Amino acid sequence: MVCDVLPGGCARCIGRASRNPEEGRRACISPIASPWSSATREGRRSRAPSSQSQIKQPRRRRHARRRLGIPTMSFAILSAVLTDRLRRDCAPSHPAIARFAPECRAAVARTCARHSRLGDLAASFPALLHRIAVRAEPCAEAAIVAGEPLKRAAEAAALPMWTRRLPPEAFGGRSPDLPGCVSFDRRIVNVLPANRSAARGWLERVVEAARWGEEDFVIWVAREARLHPHRLPIENLKLAALHAFFSRRPKVLGGELSRESWSPALKPRAALARARDWLKAIEVAVTLGDREFDGWLAPGEVDGFEFVAVATREALVEEAVAMEHCVASYACDIACDAGRIWSVRRGGVRVATLSIEFGEAPYLVISQIKGRRNAPAPDAVWYAARTWLNGQAPARKREVDWDRPLDRKAWIELWKPYWIASGRLPIELPLAPSQQALYALRAPRRRRAPRRRA
Repeated sequence: MVCDVLPGGCARCIGRASRNPEEGRRACISPIASPWSSATREGRRSRAPSSQSQIKQPRRRRHARRRLGIPTMSFAILSAVLTDRLRRDCAPSHPAIARFAPECRAAVARTCARHSRLGDLAASFPALLHRIAVRAEPCAEAAIVAGEPLKRAAEAAALPMWTRRLPPEAFGGRSPDLPGCVSFDRRIVNVLPANRSAARGWLERVVEAARWGEEDFVIWVAREARLHPHRLPIENLKLAALHAFFSRRPKVLGGELSRESWSPALKPRAALARARDWLKAIEVAVTLGDREFDGWLAPGEVDGFEFVAVATREALVEEAVAMEHCVASYACDIACDAGRIWSVRRGGVRVATLSIEFGEAPYLVISQIKGRRNAPAPDAVWYAARTWLNGQAPARKREVDWDRPLDRKAWIELWKPYWIASGRLPIELPLAPSQQALYALRAPRRRRAPRRRA
């Protein structure tokens, strides 16, 4: 019996190997619990030995080992040998393993230690090695160990072949599903990241785009993320992907609400701006539905200014687009009977937008009048609006219902084409109308950092 740790063997291994070889090997690589360590601990505990036998007992054992031809070793040397052995066992077998992220590096190292062919994947196919290590794909692992082609092993792991060109730095603690087909593989290889340090952020954006968008949108995200990743935040990709999906289908409700369609030639800033405008129209549609609301007052004309009620979702969106301000955000006020919106026109041309509400008073008051792009309204408009309001019959104060639900019919009509096309019902877009789902689409805008003066 030859010890795995000590070249000459040790007493524990030889004593147990005479009965069972496996037991002797396990005894040697167990934690440092040997006659030397116990003797050292006993010597430290008893500073003043009480009998002569306690002093001579370690020496008798040492002389017995020498008579048997067993080499002796001090505790410090044994600890150094075992520590070096454990360090060499835990060291990665391939330099590329150290390039993986810390959260998956241990799993990748354990996978490489199971077979030499699995370790070779660290250089030849890092994506497949990461998938086997994180997801535990037994079929793909068996194919690699059996020496089958990499393409067959990748198919067993549901991994597209274009990922073979990705470096180990691109992978994190999880292995998400990645898109792949013949046409997609040919297009994606032209926009792969050129820098290893940016590979992980690029792959995260591609995965998020593939989850929500179609093939053209994913390729656009891959191209823009390769050139300007900071201009395309991950949290904005869901809204941009949904807008790109519906803008290509003008006959459905989502396509009708898209005023400006998405195109692969757009820059990230323009695409996100169009997506936010589309989101405002969506919020109006699911809040108001197909209903026509009462304007609380009668239309009229004063000093050449016409007052027209904005009572439907189409009229509200049209007013917001024409005046270029945020009047579309008042859809909830209209649906909850908290206020009404009127359009002020002169000669058929929109001049200002008027908002009326009750507030704390028992009668209607003008809350604000804004011109184009939220510019202050002229004094003539204020005088005309005040005269028009005073000439109306007193309106009855309404009870505000802030808990009014969204329109279910409009919600289902809006998202049904996407549910059918994608073949799934994501939790972010549930079947029941959800105000939280709309809030989740409102990704926060990132402010530019101030430029430093030279």
